[in-house]
Amino acid sequence: MKINQLMTIVLISGMALSACKTAEQHLKESGKKPLNEAELKQLYASDRSVQWENTRGGSGTAQFMSNGSASVEWANGADTGKWRIVNGGFCQHWKVARGGTEYCSKVYQVGEKKYQFMDEHGMLSSTLLFTN
Repeated sequence: MKINQLMTIVLISGMALSACKTAEQHLKESGKKPLNEAELKQLYASDRSVQWENTRGGSGTAQFMSNGSASVEWANGADTGKWRIVNGGFCQHWKVARGGTEYCSKVYQVGEKKYQFMDEHGMLSSTLLFTN
């Protein structure tokens, strides 16, 4: 095999492997760390309104109340639920959305009021922009 062909194979293989990195791995490599439990508690210490967008193309608004209740709206629906902070993760439980199953996310601050939520596999699940 010629050296140029071998170098091309190595380069393509390296590019393919780097594409397999999760969104969370990319954030960590850029120096970002997930918010810890104290930071999450501070972030949600008062009632918060957000605009959200998920990786499935959905978007809408949500309100997270300091008492742990929440509501969410999107183009064709709405839901209510609860939120809590558990082991450094932000957990949400909606009555209908996600089949009524609680799910927890690691939260990374990526802008002044912008946060990205990572699922248990390190994949980006949603981005929130705090409006208050």
